[in-house]
Amino acid sequence: MPALAREIRKLDGLMRAGQWLQARNMVRQLIRRHPDRYDLINAHGGILMGLNQPDAAKVQFETALKAAPDYIPALDNLGNLHHKLGDSEAAVETYRRVLRLAPQNHDTYRKLALSKRFRSEDDPDLAALLAGLANLTRPAQQRSLLFALGKAFDDLGQPARAFGYLDRANAIARTMNGYDVRRDVELMSNLANWFAGGWTARNLGAAPCPEGPVFVTGMPRSGTTLVEELLHRRFGLVPKGELPCLGRVFDGFRRANPMRVHAGGLADLTSGMRAGLGREYLRCAGVEGSRPTPVIDKTPFNFRLIGFARAIFSSAKIIVCRRHAGAVAFSNYARDFTGGLLWSYDLRDLARYYAAFEALVGFWSAQRGCDFHVVDYETLVVETDAPLGALARDLDLAESGDAGARPGKDRLVATASAMQVREQVDAGGRDHWRAYEAFLSPFFKALEKARKSPFDTG
Repeated sequence: MPALAREIRKLDGLMRAGQWLQARNMVRQLIRRHPDRYDLINAHGGILMGLNQPDAAKVQFETALKAAPDYIPALDNLGNLHHKLGDSEAAVETYRRVLRLAPQNHDTYRKLALSKRFRSEDDPDLAALLAGLANLTRPAQQRSLLFALGKAFDDLGQPARAFGYLDRANAIARTMNGYDVRRDVELMSNLANWFAGGWTARNLGAAPCPEGPVFVTGMPRSGTTLVEELLHRRFGLVPKGELPCLGRVFDGFRRANPMRVHAGGLADLTSGMRAGLGREYLRCAGVEGSRPTPVIDKTPFNFRLIGFARAIFSSAKIIVCRRHAGAVAFSNYARDFTGGLLWSYDLRDLARYYAAFEALVGFWSAQRGCDFHVVDYETLVVETDAPLGALARDLDLAESGDAGARPGKDRLVATASAMQVREQVDAGGRDHWRAYEAFLSPFFKALEKARKSPFDTG
């Protein structure tokens, strides 16, 4: 393999791992040596998006497109940038341009549908989706268009037709992933075992742990992005998005200390170990060595490691977002989370995962030292000021902004809620899922059964 190809492969690995600072240094060196490589310029833009520098990223994408106007990866990245900035019109137009050049890019249809609201069955984009689906025979190709059509007919207020497309899309996704929900249920059961016996209370201590972040956790699609945005607007906290850091630090600790984690429990940490693990997290988050305004880590799956977070950051502030189970089920089933959330493609798997989530959060709640604040989504969107006031009192936060303000166009929101969070807080959609309640009956039946024995892996 030529040297440049090896370096590009290494760069791609850094980007996939979210090691943005290392990737930025590497791509800059490569561009200095190969200034005409528009693929490297495009990669630079993607790295700058990862570093939440949208203006600089846009310059890179546009530079790449100036050199190669039909370079689809740069066009796709530019559309993604517009979407994450909440610029629906620009995102849609860019995705349309991609599809004119490469109509076989099936996932672009899904992204286009997520970037707009369909208001009429005469919408040309809807016609393009239907025509595209009719021309495809391979299920793997149909998947993205089926999810897109589910979104379109949901917008049009046709739940039966929308759910029909979503059912077909999820059925295809299930056949492609070979997922077994018992693995995730077993993991959550093991976590409860590892942290049992008062571990968190014993390991809090008065160690010189670094100042911790605010962890916003919960099931995906339970309001974590909204809570992050409100904390940013009202209290001036710095949003860092979904960080892999807490899980990465815990996994590293497990690998380095194989005898400390076992079925019988997690061995105690020394104060030096706790402080070191805290600094490792801050390095991963890109805030080590500074004492900035507290940052927000809104990785939903951090609910699995609440006790560990409390141990390495004795000052950590933890929020668990809660939303009606039916709303969580529909919101996850209606989205194609490519690369993850494999339990979301089957309503029965979704029920078992949700029951295990409830049980693990209940376990943390019963552990002395694992204090956290629960935010109810349905209450938050109706009575925004009261829940935020409770958060301020519980977490000792000082107001510094306006919770009614919209997020700025200079901030990337890299989640499925990128468009919704740009709007004013609105209770209008909180019961949207009820139009699908009858279609969700397999979920509710499975949830009733799973709640009786949430960690059962049989």
